[in-house]
Amino acid sequence: LAKAAELDPKDPAIYNALAMLAQKQGKAQEAFQLFDHAASLDATYIDARFNKASVLLDAGDYQRAKVELAAVVDKRPDDYAAQVALGVAQRGLKDHEGAKKTWDRVIKEAPRRSTSRADAMFNIALLKLDFLEDPAGGKADLERYLQEAPASHAKRAAAEEKRKDLK
Repeated sequence: LAKAAELDPKDPAIYNALAMLAQKQGKAQEAFQLFDHAASLDATYIDARFNKASVLLDAGDYQRAKVELAAVVDKRPDDYAAQVALGVAQRGLKDHEGAKKTWDRVIKEAPRRSTSRADAMFNIALLKLDFLEDPAGGKADLERYLQEAPASHAKRAAAEEKRKDLK
């Protein structure tokens, strides 16, 4: 990748790949800088903006993540993973109604057995349980998630544990 960057220093995909490698190695700051550089080379290169936003979310910088994710969703309105992440940024900014609307849209529009739809269902359940103090609504949404989400979904174990805690 370093050789590729030397040969074509204006290709954002190279810096995006270097950033992903840095992220895998636990170098979050370096990854962020490389994602940022890739995005600065080509503002329409959405992958780098999404990845940059992911680093910002992990760091708790919800405002900057929201800006990046809004740009991604604007360019790709059917990018449901970006919409789910945008909801996380909104929740982090305490825009609970905005987060709920974003996730409701994903649930309505995303393919029924998709990871993004399941992520949105899980996030709405947690929003109601942990932030909106709506235990009945949260429990109902958690049950819906457990009924509809694929068995292999990454949040299934956490959802089952949460259901046990609610009993």
